[in-house]
Amino acid sequence: MSTRRGERGQTSLEYLGAILVVAALALLITQAALGWGRQIVCTVSREIATLSGSDGGGCGGSSSRSTASRRPGAGDLRARRASPGARSPGRVPPGGRSRGTTPAPGRRAGLRSAGARPRSAARAAGVTNPPRAQQAKKKLSQLERREQYLYKYFVGKGLKPYQAAALVGNLEWESGGKLDPHAKQFGGGPGRGIAQWDVNDDRWQGVLALAKKMKLSPYTLRVQAAFVWKELKGPGPYAAALRALRKTKNVTDASDIIEMKYEVAGVPALPQRRRLSKKILREFGP
Repeated sequence: MSTRRGERGQTSLEYLGAILVVAALALLITQAALGWGRQIVCTVSREIATLSGSDGGGCGGSSSRSTASRRPGAGDLRARRASPGARSPGRVPPGGRSRGTTPAPGRRAGLRSAGARPRSAARAAGVTNPPRAQQAKKKLSQLERREQYLYKYFVGKGLKPYQAAALVGNLEWESGGKLDPHAKQFGGGPGRGIAQWDVNDDRWQGVLALAKKMKLSPYTLRVQAAFVWKELKGPGPYAAALRALRKTKNVTDASDIIEMKYEVAGVPALPQRRRLSKKILREFGP
């Protein structure tokens, strides 16, 4: 009789435990849906584990979470913001560094110069005066352009630099210091152009013929330079001047040869011709 009562009592206890388990599960589902948090879930799981004889249901057997793993609440965040000098780890304020730190000397210099006016490339490289080749080219005058044109023209024909300079210097003196293709002889004489050809002889007629062939005006530097070279190259009486010119060794001798064998002026003015020849060589020579 007592055995039946014990079995009956045990069965009742099992029924009661099953009812509690079902009730706990219902409460668990309800509270989880309502969002009461993990604390209630762990509590219910722990009660179920007690009835069923299992472990703590993964909540660690403790009703509260450890402070090390606890996420900060709103109050903690407000407390941290209120405390002076407190900052979240890993955050850097605008400006590139956190408060309380000192930049390295090199970094400090870089910060100071960040707003400085940029220097030019030449000054940054330590060059205060750029090389002459990098400076703006000098604007040549009309006379200098004529000198340069004639010098390059005769060098291009095969003359050495000092020989070409001597020829240009003589032509400049002969034309009154201007190398003007329209130049007329001083005092109203018959001389014309850079070599002062006489308009009454065949030489000036040769200038006119060459200009017609080149389809240019005879009063152009291009035509008159070409006629000077044509006379020097020969055949003709002035070819000897070119042969003697090619044998010279310096600008002084070259200048004298041009006057004595090509220009043959009534007043030689050799010193003045030499001076102009040296000036041309100095300005346009190598």
